[in-house]
Amino acid sequence: MKLSASLLAEELQKYYSLHAGSFLSLQPDLEHLLFQTDQTVWEEYTIYIVTKPLSAEAEIPSTCMLIFTEEASAHLAECPENACSLSDSSIPGIEVFNTLMHIFAHYSQWMRHLTELRLSDSSIQSLLEASYPIFHNPIMVMGMDFTIIAKVFPDSTPFQDTVYGSTESTYLYITAVKQDPLFHEVREKNGYFQYSDHVSGVNTLCVNIKKFDVTSYRLILMDYEQPLNENQGFLLEYLAELIEHALLHNTIRQSSRDTSLHSVFLHILSDRTADFVTISQKLDSLGWYSRNEFFCIVLQISYLDQQNLTSNAICTYVQSILESSCALPYKDGIVIYINMTRGRLTIDTVTEKLNYFIKNSYLKAGYSRVMSGHMNLRRQYIQATLALEVGGRKHPFQWIHQFNDIAFYYILEQSTHKLPGYMLSHEKLLKLQAIDEASKTEYMKTLRVYLDNHLNAVQSARILYIHRSTFLYRLEKIKSVLETNFEDPDELLYLMLSFRFIDMETEELEPEEDAE
Repeated sequence: MKLSASLLAEELQKYYSLHAGSFLSLQPDLEHLLFQTDQTVWEEYTIYIVTKPLSAEAEIPSTCMLIFTEEASAHLAECPENACSLSDSSIPGIEVFNTLMHIFAHYSQWMRHLTELRLSDSSIQSLLEASYPIFHNPIMVMGMDFTIIAKVFPDSTPFQDTVYGSTESTYLYITAVKQDPLFHEVREKNGYFQYSDHVSGVNTLCVNIKKFDVTSYRLILMDYEQPLNENQGFLLEYLAELIEHALLHNTIRQSSRDTSLHSVFLHILSDRTADFVTISQKLDSLGWYSRNEFFCIVLQISYLDQQNLTSNAICTYVQSILESSCALPYKDGIVIYINMTRGRLTIDTVTEKLNYFIKNSYLKAGYSRVMSGHMNLRRQYIQATLALEVGGRKHPFQWIHQFNDIAFYYILEQSTHKLPGYMLSHEKLLKLQAIDEASKTEYMKTLRVYLDNHLNAVQSARILYIHRSTFLYRLEKIKSVLETNFEDPDELLYLMLSFRFIDMETEELEPEEDAE
């Protein structure tokens, strides 16, 4: 295998005291090892053990690496930029030659081991474990959704449970990283790169692993036991190539139980003709019984989460803080089903656990009602979606929208879906409105107060700041126009709905007036 001059110099320093030149290549292009002789023909990409002073006529390619020992080292005034010089000139060149052969064998053995592991279809975890003795630092493979695929962290590592991941203790860190411009700057970078993480304080050496030219995973080497340097960059790239091959061949293992639960809910959401008898049997077998109470939440993910594809990380996080929950990406958001009975949860406790996370992650949530039985699961998803849609329009600055809070608004919107509000309103109420506009009376206001106060004349007169006899006079006029005595409950409901339809018409016209 080929190694770089910079890495070889670093390895030699473990055995000898030496001086290194000002420029040692980071490119892994050295694999031949020769002794200098009087007949030496200097070749490119070759390591030479130099035991005698060089002649002035020697034409040495810049791609060579020279290692000065013995007499050559003793008479060297200054170490050339592409060379190393041993401080102790008594060390024979043959010993340095053997040491270099040992270094090459060490890395060749590692690469052969990785290849054998990949050929035997071993896991990504096995590849990392085989590489830890090479790098001597924590190493992991992370999805760009911040899900850790595999990792090798020593037990003493302080950030084992606080760097990345998708847990309650790590999500604040993830949220900060997603907003870091540097994180987006290196997202599609090719080759190895150093990432100075000022958020966590952990410096890393990374390689992006791409799928169809889009970064999907990242191999990360962390600065902990030994200082990081670019010498290990090409080694990390080689490991990344094998991990990419492993990822393409689906060596990521998942929990079969979680997969089963997710597949059931995905079936419920995506197939409107699903057989709920079969679905109910599957959910019963997974401990989500039909007698339990269920709750559905739909999360509208932020632009940063869409850009970073962090839906899976959000799902994992939610499942870690909400017992008996199942979260899965669906369409442009995330759907969360919670077994409230099994988790012994209430809407308030769920909100308490999610509220801070939703706000700090710039998410919006729609809540369904809590309902029992499997037959309502898809309808609960529709409730949560409607809560998010209608609530987002009514209260755009609110983080969480509950279906119970928007149900009436939804009814009004659906009522006016095909016909405008004025065409649905009580016809004689529109006549009353026309009289107000023509005569500057306040019959509409009077009637609304009267209906809002449950037909209580005394209370209505007090709210309107008019005498009771004045109110009764107006009321008689209103009755004559509407041709009613306010005794029919259906007509009272129709009048109250008509006021709402008129309000909706007014709200829709206001933006146009402002624009003019």
